[in-house]
Amino acid sequence: ADRIDVIYHSGASVNWVYPYNALKPTNVLGTQEVLRLAATGRVKPLHFISTLGVFPLVGRSNVEVVREDDDLTHGGSLYNGYTQSKWVAEMLVEIARARGLPLCVYRPSLITGDSRTGAWNKDDFTCKMIKTWAGLGTAPEIDTKMNLVPVDYVSRAIVSLSLRDESLGKRFHLANPHPVGADDLAAWIEAFGYPIKRIPYDRWRADLLNPTKGLRQDALYSMAPLLSMSAAEDGPTLVGKVPEFDCRNTREALSGTGVSCPRVDGGLMENYLVYLVRSGFLQSPTGG
Repeated sequence: ADRIDVIYHSGASVNWVYPYNALKPTNVLGTQEVLRLAATGRVKPLHFISTLGVFPLVGRSNVEVVREDDDLTHGGSLYNGYTQSKWVAEMLVEIARARGLPLCVYRPSLITGDSRTGAWNKDDFTCKMIKTWAGLGTAPEIDTKMNLVPVDYVSRAIVSLSLRDESLGKRFHLANPHPVGADDLAAWIEAFGYPIKRIPYDRWRADLLNPTKGLRQDALYSMAPLLSMSAAEDGPTLVGKVPEFDCRNTREALSGTGVSCPRVDGGLMENYLVYLVRSGFLQSPTGG
């Protein structure tokens, strides 16, 4: 506590199925301990990695734009224990800010693999979704945009922003200015060699939960409680209304640094898919 100069707190239990009580010890109480460390002895600046999920992003939210300096007391519904636990943790950080602790908050959107090597966390929700679409040969017909940010951009941006004294006290959104349509994502997977048929959401969900489909391991089957949390006809609503993310603080602070968010397109998706095949996560579409 007396020797270190700065704290970066990115530790969290990331799980979209577990309830709040299961995630509270790590995500809330862990953050509380980090805040105590920052305030013990000489005061250390804290760089806290949060998530854009602290805002109501899905379901029947009427929010059109989420701004970096929006108040967290939005009164909206947070759809799972993970986002709830991160909201409480960030509220603790805000209390510390009000008491004079120097800190920054960084809110990434959906983090994908490295844009250069393709390396990707295979336990990630989006990664499992890709495996499910390729394995079932189907994707749901949903009109939604996914905000995907490569992990190398997220890490470079946080380092660059954190080294600027003027960043202290600010909140930064790490979102992609070019969201990806779900149908575009399916088309890129199909272009790589996996036949993908678009079917209605309720039918796709029924196939996913069907134990005879053989996708029980390492795919979205582990997310069954998440997909079953409402009636099937509400599924497209849950994923179809994602607001825009304002990134003014981030854009201005990164201007001239050479750090920018890569566009997630067909070329980058091919890079990801090559990695996932070579690492054994996906079967090769050609059998080779």
